[in-house]
Amino acid sequence: MAYDEKFKISVVKFHLKGETMDVAAGVFSVSKGAISGWVSEFRRTGRIQKKIQDREHKRKVTPGRIDEFLLRNPHGDQQEMAIAFGCTNQSVSAALRKFGYSKKNSAWRTGRPTP
Repeated sequence: MAYDEKFKISVVKFHLKGETMDVAAGVFSVSKGAISGWVSEFRRTGRIQKKIQDREHKRKVTPGRIDEFLLRNPHGDQQEMAIAFGCTNQSVSAALRKFGYSKKNSAWRTGRPTP
């Protein structure tokens, strides 16, 4: 759960005035682990900042990469794709299913319209 910065500071100040983390956790209905992290950050930096989460990551298996692989290796299998993409067979299998690929009579097909 994301807590407001002012709320976090209130909890930290309450604890730093001499209350235990158990008491602070009960009063504010927050876990002791969260309070511990906030107190550590406050002692280390003198403030509590909102954490920015990096949700961007480059996907290893995309429709474009699959198409490119299948142009070079039309009869390649999932294990070869996994090695080429640097991921697991399960990741390739899930991506193939998600993007509508299937293997019929040793040739790959897709349910997607071709451009």
